Amino acid sequence: MMSSDPSIPSLSSCTPEEASKFLLECRFQGNATEVASFLLQAIDKLPNIEEINKALAEGGAEESEDEVSASPADSLGLPLEELPQPNRKTDEPCSAITISAISPRMKFTLNMYEEGCILTSSKQEQIIIASNQVEHVIMFPKREDCLKAPKKSKDSSTEVIIPGSTILLVLKEAVAFRKKELTQICFQLPQHNSDSVQISDNEELHDHNFVDSFEAQWENLFQSSFDVKDVIRVYNPKIHKVINSYHFQSDQGDANTSIMQGGMPYVKCYSGVNDGVLFPLEEGLLFFKPPKFIHRSNLHSISCGRGSGGSRYVDLVATLDNKSNETNDSIEFTNIDREELQCLNDYIHNVLVKAMAKDANDEDGEISDTAMMNGDSDTNTKSRKRKSQRAASVDARKATKVQIRSTVSNDQSEDDDDDFIKDDSEGEDESDHESQSEDDDSEAESDTESDEED
Repeated sequence: MMSSDPSIPSLSSCTPEEASKFLLECRFQGNATEVASFLLQAIDKLPNIEEINKALAEGGAEESEDEVSASPADSLGLPLEELPQPNRKTDEPCSAITISAISPRMKFTLNMYEEGCILTSSKQEQIIIASNQVEHVIMFPKREDCLKAPKKSKDSSTEVIIPGSTILLVLKEAVAFRKKELTQICFQLPQHNSDSVQISDNEELHDHNFVDSFEAQWENLFQSSFDVKDVIRVYNPKIHKVINSYHFQSDQGDANTSIMQGGMPYVKCYSGVNDGVLFPLEEGLLFFKPPKFIHRSNLHSISCGRGSGGSRYVDLVATLDNKSNETNDSIEFTNIDREELQCLNDYIHNVLVKAMAKDANDEDGEISDTAMMNGDSDTNTKSRKRKSQRAASVDARKATKVQIRSTVSNDQSEDDDDDFIKDDSEGEDESDHESQSEDDDSEAESDTESDEED
């Protein structure tokens, strides 16, 4: 029924706004509560009102989910509410600690999660790192902290002050922060006290092995939250006396170097124009600072030998295994004291080369297992494995002879210093060629026999 009064809206064509306005102004004299009650009573009289209400509720929930996107932190699992604290006198659980970051350079609040961490700046900017983004976790001391003798804590005569280790997170993929792509995050744990220990008055503090449960807890926490096989650890020789695993020890240096600076886990050097230190590790090479880590799986070759001219310094050259290009890039660490040449050669020969050879053999074993599953011939698998073992053997023989020559030549002339590992095209004597030839002939005979059997 159409209304003849233009001020009265038509029920067949009016909008909800027009209807509610008419009811408010003309029927209920401005009482909005009575208008709402009237409309609700009208809704309740609709048929199938329960089904209608349910459908409206489900539609509203879907819209809410679309409007509110999932937080990136949701993928990290539950937050860890009780983190190790530098002040053990505080019994209250704490879910965050304040850290000083080196890359990027600023202070952050660090929150750990079951599967990652979040770093939050004072301006509430966040760096969110999931466990599947982390490739390596490295804990190491700063150079200046290794040179300082430990001091007793003012709070307790049975504890010493320990500078916090530097933490380097090497990422598989970059994370964005302030319009920059970060491939690594580097920060330092706070200063803290050692565990309580009895120290006699006549005992030198730097001769004592201190227990540091604070950093031991953080090491376990990093390993579990980032799901890495092992945390690569470099210990401060003034705090920890490590005897059960490999750790590099530098030479005493020249006559001007104090004995307190000998036996360090690093050697002083330059990387480009940056003056820093190089930590030779079983896992690879770590330079600081700025931080730069080269895992041994990315190394194609490494050599340490004569510097330019008659310099008292030597250089270490690491050639990277560039799988995408034919040419391999190289990184040079220069101005290393010549006195460190012997211990660096020992590290390369006795630690790094052996670890790389073991990796190659393990990889051959995986290839062999895969080949067997895929039905490949056993002859081809053995041939691949034999080649890797022979190559590692040749490298080891060459390294031994070069080191002997280097030791002798150091006493005769600085110009006779040789690189520790040379290219295959130079530095081999006749016995090398004969040995290589015998290996090749043996392999050729083996391959020929296999062909005849086939």
